[in-house]
Amino acid sequence: MPYDPELYFDGEEVAMSARLWTSGFNIYAPNRLLLFHLYKSEGTAAEHSATHWGDHSSWFERNRRSLVRVHTLLNSLDRAPQKLRATTEDLTDLNSYGLGEQRTLHEYQQWAGVDFSKAEISEWSKRAQFDKTHP
Repeated sequence: MPYDPELYFDGEEVAMSARLWTSGFNIYAPNRLLLFHLYKSEGTAAEHSATHWGDHSSWFERNRRSLVRVHTLLNSLDRAPQKLRATTEDLTDLNSYGLGEQRTLHEYQQWAGVDFSKAEISEWSKRAQFDKTHP
């Protein structure tokens, strides 16, 4: 499953999980913390590690393009938190990083307890209660 190099930061996890699910991969949700991002370096409590958005002057445009691509993939561009308008350049080669053909986006949303077009999350999904009783 090739990674979309135009994804910048926000949305990469949901985009990749939707692509993997629709390609036939199963997704599992552990009930305890296994991994995390550490954004703090060793030092005082107030210090944070350098971040990619701290040293990229083009982070805003890169993030905007990424959000357009993710929302387009998930059919939720009109429900994006900020008004996003897609340009032809934003969507270049998006088909190379599209959804799979083994399952539908609708089936992914049922499994995950989300509705991208309505911007809704089920109560059981908010509590990460994924089990065999849910599709």
